[in-house]
Amino acid sequence: QYRFVRQMWIPKILEVIVINAENLPKMDLFGTVDPFVRVVVDDTKIIPVSKSLETSIRKNAPYVASWEESFFFEVEEPSTITCELMDWDRTGKELIGTVCVDGDEIESMVLLDEYTEKTVSLVVQSDGKDLVGNNKKACTITIGLKISKEDPTLQASPKVLEVLVLRADHLPKTDTFGTIDPFVRLHLDDPAALAP
Repeated sequence: QYRFVRQMWIPKILEVIVINAENLPKMDLFGTVDPFVRVVVDDTKIIPVSKSLETSIRKNAPYVASWEESFFFEVEEPSTITCELMDWDRTGKELIGTVCVDGDEIESMVLLDEYTEKTVSLVVQSDGKDLVGNNKKACTITIGLKISKEDPTLQASPKVLEVLVLRADHLPKTDTFGTIDPFVRLHLDDPAALAP
């Protein structure tokens, strides 16, 4: 006898924190690198909440770059998230390598009811191989993952109250000719708390 249970996914908010990159490779003619990280999600079941999915650029980084920058996603179903390590220069943007946060890693966090977080350090891959930095050590990106039920970017957002004036019935006679030209005026007791 077999019993099949269909998992009901409850959308949760995933915060991806790009913490740092270490052992960066030499990319520029003068032996420096201008790194930034782009967060990429191909699956429509993970919906970006953040407007930008790129960190700031660290100009002339000494083979170590720190960001501590967060990006938020609504997770309907766990899926792989890719972080692309990029190099910026005046002629364009060059891909250095990538790391992937596996969907199973995210799934194990989503299935828990409480707020969860973890930090992972991943070796950057380039052409299917571990990327070696300028100091001959493996280049890594450290990423923080946090799961919560609410979007922290929306907690401080004002709520919108829509007042819909539909109609007025059984209006009294107010004009000499037995008609009326009605309108409705709204008053706010505390205009500062509820601005139109």
